[in-house]
Amino acid sequence: MVQKACEKPTGGYTNWSQERIASEVGISQSAVHLILKHADLKPHKTEYWCGKSPDPEFESKMLTIIGLYMDPPANAIVLSVDEKTQIQALDRTQPILPLRAGTPKRMTATYKRNGTVALMAALAVHTGMITATPVKANNATTFLTFLKKLDRTFRNNHLHSSRTIWPCINPGGEGW
Repeated sequence: MVQKACEKPTGGYTNWSQERIASEVGISQSAVHLILKHADLKPHKTEYWCGKSPDPEFESKMLTIIGLYMDPPANAIVLSVDEKTQIQALDRTQPILPLRAGTPKRMTATYKRNGTVALMAALAVHTGMITATPVKANNATTFLTFLKKLDRTFRNNHLHSSRTIWPCINPGGEGW
């Protein structure tokens, strides 16, 4: 049972539940719970990490960004800018059934794929305003176009921007 909990699950699942383990190995879910607890295993949890940045100036850059978030200059607009690629555009195959007294909102588990989209977005950190643009290509030209859009959107304001690129995503730190 412990070995099963440490293996990749079959059937398209990303992780094991106690119920699926119990069914797989033929014991009760409560027995699975006790064994996993004793072995200090939590197959339902996943941790992510990025690693340590190779940039020797990472800490000072990080502190500058955190400073903008925590204590922005007077009358400044602080933007967090990022690009999201390969966002799946999905539609449900049936209409969503609304929430009713005694019945939760319901939707089908099936969906229709409409391809993917790339998005550039900026969050005005202290107001929650989002400025976004779908893009066909994620390159310097489209990013510059997006920055010009931000300049027009926040015309006559002092802008501070932090671009979220971490070393594990962009090891070269290109452009920043």
